[in-house]
Amino acid sequence: MKPLAFLFDRNFPRPIARMIGQYAGDELLARFQDDDARFEIDTADVDIIRTLSDDETYRWVLISCDKRITRRPAERAALAGATIKFFYCGKAWFDMSTHDQAWKFLRSWPRIVEAAENHKGKVFEIEGTNLKVTPVG
Repeated sequence: MKPLAFLFDRNFPRPIARMIGQYAGDELLARFQDDDARFEIDTADVDIIRTLSDDETYRWVLISCDKRITRRPAERAALAGATIKFFYCGKAWFDMSTHDQAWKFLRSWPRIVEAAENHKGKVFEIEGTNLKVTPVG
């Protein structure tokens, strides 16, 4: 089975994404979109989803703070046909300071990895209040 890898898109706080990349160390690949040469600054979400889905090396997980990806028809269709999983931060994350987001996301990280690894769902919400990772749809 291909190893799991995580890409944090440009809607996710860069410092937190890079913190997780350091925290994950050699166990998991976790990178920020700007650190992946396959993507330009203006790469469309649909193209990111397709590129990750077509990767032969990893089982990709896309993490974002943009829930609208689950609502826009083109992105929804791309996600439905993709082999990737998608996690987005719920509404409560936007009322937190970056400091609170950082420690809460790090605390949620084992649940995110577990859901990405073992849950059959494709789309998940990372709740900010109780730090649950909930399958959507």
